[in-house]
Amino acid sequence: MREPRVGSLFSGIGGLDLGLQRAGFAHAFLCENNPYRRDLLATRWPRVPVFEDVRTFPAAGHVDVLCGGFPCQDLSVAGKRAGLGGPRSSLFFQFARCADALVGDGDWILVENVPGLLSSHGGRDFAVVLATLAELGFYDCAWRVLDSRHFGVPQRRRRVFVVARRARGRRACQVLLEPESGGGDFEASIAAWPNDPAASLSGLGTGGPDDNDGQAGRVIAVAIAENQRAEVLETDYAHQLSSGGGKPGQGYSAARTAQGVRRLTPMECERLQSLPDGWTDLGDTPDAPRYAALGDAVTANVSEWIGRRLYAAIREDR
Repeated sequence: MREPRVGSLFSGIGGLDLGLQRAGFAHAFLCENNPYRRDLLATRWPRVPVFEDVRTFPAAGHVDVLCGGFPCQDLSVAGKRAGLGGPRSSLFFQFARCADALVGDGDWILVENVPGLLSSHGGRDFAVVLATLAELGFYDCAWRVLDSRHFGVPQRRRRVFVVARRARGRRACQVLLEPESGGGDFEASIAAWPNDPAASLSGLGTGGPDDNDGQAGRVIAVAIAENQRAEVLETDYAHQLSSGGGKPGQGYSAARTAQGVRRLTPMECERLQSLPDGWTDLGDTPDAPRYAALGDAVTANVSEWIGRRLYAAIREDR
């Protein structure tokens, strides 16, 4: 069987895409408006076309999966909450246009956004998202909020993921909702991360209770201790990385060491997003755009978990 092909819109620095690649998908294209992030994508995927603007994207051809995290600024509880009528989050409708052109019957989309999507305008904006997808034939649809801290990284980061198939049925629920673990068979859900110290049996991918605190100190040391001679004293999960700020308390978590409190380095933030060390460094990249990009990124371990289940569903269909 050929590798399933995925197309990516609003690609950022490729956190969603790296996870899908690890799960077995091959990329047909990427699309990103920010010049620095577009250069990074072209460096990390040198054989994949990288387009500049979703509004002028040609949307020709076919992919097995179309993925993307459309801009969240108008949906976030930290913003003005203009919703899908805002200038940035309204780009969802460009994603829908591309999905209509690129995704065939029985194929899939994967959408990522902040949990504020579910509550924006009292839930009406999310209803518009679902209605728009239904009008295009994506009747088989499921959504779920997943937290990165349950996927092998010590970061509290909740995001909503929508998986939909251009067909009728309940396959999307099987991909995203772990029905095999509903009766307490947690071994099935942890199988993807057997060696990750932060993955607990009852927490992995379920959004369940926080039962990892006993291990958190050891995981933090692995994830963020760039200076191996510094004793890492932090015993809790890092706060959610953000595209704003850059100082402790202004969008980025602090590492508390024997030498005092300092902000996380870009490399440590890469590790909190399960990205390879140096992923955001193009040789002479200043820290500021790296911090901003990492704050916007999808945790690759989360997208890999979804990707493996999606890959299995596609293989089963074939």
